[in-house]
Amino acid sequence: MDYLIKVLIIGQSNVGKTSLLTRYVDKTFYEDTMTSIGVDFKLITLPIEVNGIEHIVKMQLWDTAGQERFQSVTRQFYHGAHAAIVVFALDDAASFQRIEYWMNQFGDKCIMKLVGNKCDKPQRSVTERAIKDLNIDYIQTSAKTGENVKELFEDIARSVTEKFIREKIRSDGEKAALLMRQKQEEPQTRRSCCGGTG
Repeated sequence: MDYLIKVLIIGQSNVGKTSLLTRYVDKTFYEDTMTSIGVDFKLITLPIEVNGIEHIVKMQLWDTAGQERFQSVTRQFYHGAHAAIVVFALDDAASFQRIEYWMNQFGDKCIMKLVGNKCDKPQRSVTERAIKDLNIDYIQTSAKTGENVKELFEDIARSVTEKFIREKIRSDGEKAALLMRQKQEEPQTRRSCCGGTG
């Protein structure tokens, strides 16, 4: 394994967070899924190619409860997250209106992906313009049909892996620059004409 990634799936209740996770990991969909209480957790390992090099990535996928009364429990799991999948239902305007609340739970270092789930449903309560106004990376999915579900999770894994690689390159460059500077600042030992030091 090259990288371990912690990903949170957040959003209001009944937007399909658990269904997205189950569709991706277990390749199944249940029409009647019980509302999550607290936090559920799944692990998946997958290969991610970046710049022609394959990396083995293990994703910790945390499915969090959307109800307000569970927030004190689920918020403790936010620490150390590398990415957050922020989910709303395309047929539920109220779930979209809470998106900024969910986005504000994380700092700038966390990669975020906005997901409009239930795109299989004909009725839409959220406009494309309103989604674009949020100015965040967006994809629409259907846990029921599987549309874009695999792409969603693999895109998150790739984005975080690319970030890890950039940070390692920058860190290695800074270390090399520091070593070069230290070498240049070392006092040069002078030698006399007779071979001794002076």
